[in-house]
Amino acid sequence: MLLFETDRELAQELGARVRRTRIEKRMAQKTLAAKAGIHVNTLRTLERTGEVRLSSFIAVLRALGERSGLESLLTVAPPRDLYSPVPGPPPQRVRERRP
Repeated sequence: MLLFETDRELAQELGARVRRTRIEKRMAQKTLAAKAGIHVNTLRTLERTGEVRLSSFIAVLRALGERSGLESLLTVAPPRDLYSPVPGPPPQRVRERRP
C-alpha cells in the first residue's frame, strides 16, 4: 500500500516534515537557510512544495541534524562468500524486449 499517490504528494510531505522539524528545533527560516548554505527562498520552496535540488535537500537535512534518516537508505551490501563465483561486471545498458 502506497502512502502517497503521486510524486508531488510525496515531495510536499517531505517539505512539510522539514518545516515541522525546523519549527520543533525553534529555528527561523533565515537561520536554517544560512546554516545550510542556501538562499531563504530555496528553503521556502522546499517547505511549500518539496521541489528543490537534491543537494539543497541534503544540505537542509545536514543543517537540521537529520541526515542520518536519508543515509539509512544507503545500506551497504553484505559481504560476499569468497567461494562463490565472482559475478561479471554490471550491465551498462538495459534494452526492452520486443514482444
